[in-house]
Amino acid sequence: MAFVGNLIICFVICRGGRQDVVYYGRGCLQVTWDYNYKACSQYLYGDDRLLNTPDLLATDPNLSWGSAAWFWMANVHAKSDTFGQTLKAINGALECDGGSHAENRVLRFNHYKQILQALNLPIPADSDGACSAY
Repeated sequence: MAFVGNLIICFVICRGGRQDVVYYGRGCLQVTWDYNYKACSQYLYGDDRLLNTPDLLATDPNLSWGSAAWFWMANVHAKSDTFGQTLKAINGALECDGGSHAENRVLRFNHYKQILQALNLPIPADSDGACSAY
């Protein structure tokens, strides 16, 4: 794997994607990795067009939102009863399990709590067992 800025280019570990394409986050929920592009494309089109042309997610607003809906239903909705579980389903090891983006988890929890407070809704504990705020 080679790292270029914040983009990860895979040379060996790709699971069927093109070797000349970078499968970084595109779309409203940032679809990443070739296997997600393939699954999203199969769901939306029944073919591999997003695997072959991933920039479609960045250039077509309808597709960008469609990919977000696919990702939510396929990876988040059925697995997430709490905010921490939602974070874990979306960003997993990057934010929740001591990953390299753990500081984002704290910011997300704080924003979430500010929104709940503004809406006069109950504020949850900093940890739900899936992904803690601190």
